[in-house]
Parts: sequence; structure tokens; C-alpha cells
Amino acid sequence: MPAVAGLPGARRLLWRAAALAAVGAVAWLVFAAYAQPEFILDVASLRLC
Repeated sequence: MPAVAGLPGARRLLWRAAALAAVGAVAWLVFAAYAQPEFILDVASLRLC
């Protein structure tokens, strides 16, 4: 059986771009929450009813 060479270059590039976009989105949310803490959801004061 031939060895699996992995994903083709274009597909690997697409996955890396998607992962980089996800990391960037998380980093942006962290910095936005740090800059404006009043927008962070206050879980302790939530009421379910």
C-alpha cells in the first residue's frame, strides 16, 4: 500500500486559513471584552425564570 501523503496543498492551505481565522476571532473577542468589560455577560446575575 502506498503511504498517505496527507492533504493536497490547496486543502491544507484552506484548513490553515480557517484555523488562523478562528484564532484571530477568539483573540479579537478577548481583547474586545478586555477593553469594554460591561459587554461581558454577567453569569452570576442571570435569572432563568
